[in-house]
Amino acid sequence: MEYGSIYEELMFDIEWRLSDIGAMRLRDIDSKEKINPSKLYFASLKIKNPYIALALEFLWLDRLYLGQIKLGTLKFALISIIPFFISLLSHGVLINLLIIFSIGSAIIWFVMDIFSVMARTREYNDQILKDTIKYN
Repeated sequence: MEYGSIYEELMFDIEWRLSDIGAMRLRDIDSKEKINPSKLYFASLKIKNPYIALALEFLWLDRLYLGQIKLGTLKFALISIIPFFISLLSHGVLINLLIIFSIGSAIIWFVMDIFSVMARTREYNDQILKDTIKYN
């Protein structure tokens, strides 16, 4: 395989995972000077696939996939662990309201994340690429 074709394949693999602004910056840098292929390769290993993040959203694991450990743990606990422990207390009206509140807020969070997960993934990838090849 030729050096040029590997380079172009890496560029294509990275570009579709970036936001429009990130892809324009990458093309701009590439037109001025060729980016070091090893930096490009390591950037391609670190960036995340937006479609995998979308699939993980349905398992409540998208935040963990994007490195947001605290938010991911809170989101997962809000739907799975907290209602279980609250239900062990008793079956009063206040307890039922707490369960409804925790599950309701988790569902609202889930719906909001469905619409933002791909954009958040592309922003994450932009930051990884910016840190890796040091563009402004």
